[in-house]
Amino acid sequence: MKKIIAAGLLSVMLLSGCAQTVDYDGKEEIEKARELHTGLESASVSLTGGQNGGEDVTQEITYRFAGEVMQYLYHGTQKQTDGTVKEYYEFNNGTEIDFIDLPEDTEWDYYAKGSEGFYSYSKSSRHYFADGAQLFSVYEGAIVETKRDGNTLTFIYDPRALVQYESFRGINITDFTMMYQFNDEGYCTAFSNSYTVDGDVYDYNVTIADMNSVDEIKRPELF
Repeated sequence: MKKIIAAGLLSVMLLSGCAQTVDYDGKEEIEKARELHTGLESASVSLTGGQNGGEDVTQEITYRFAGEVMQYLYHGTQKQTDGTVKEYYEFNNGTEIDFIDLPEDTEWDYYAKGSEGFYSYSKSSRHYFADGAQLFSVYEGAIVETKRDGNTLTFIYDPRALVQYESFRGINITDFTMMYQFNDEGYCTAFSNSYTVDGDVYDYNVTIADMNSVDEIKRPELF
């Protein structure tokens, strides 16, 4: 992606991913959800959250695979320190990328296939929101407790043990939890992350919808 609007530590975790090396309570559900999510032909994934109860960041991507090629529309927003909101749209149909920053831009810019700057995703080279292994990161070596409540799974982490993972080094985390919700088929339909850094609480919520039901990706008419 040309630009990813930051969502705090959660974006770092999603982009870093984490391979499973040891057993842990909940591994069966996570691995099944990863496999199912990666097998989706289409979906919408949305993220909201921020610092101390605020909604500072939103990210949403709707995607589908046309054969092997991933088509998608991404929309991200980020609240600035002066209270204004910046937006970014990116539309990729597999042959052209259209993108725009708001409120600065007044028209779409683009990269055509074959030109410098063009890129695409596919089933063999996935966007992280379409890859279950990246989307459902688990830091198994730092889990101290797994809680179960119906189709909900919560991992409680030891912040001191998280420093073994590069994503967490140099960050003063004092608590960290991840909660996953599954449907009866084993798909993960939502997950949330809550953590505290230097006394500030950050909460992010991700929902996954429209699974295998997106027929077309369109560029929005903004002007």
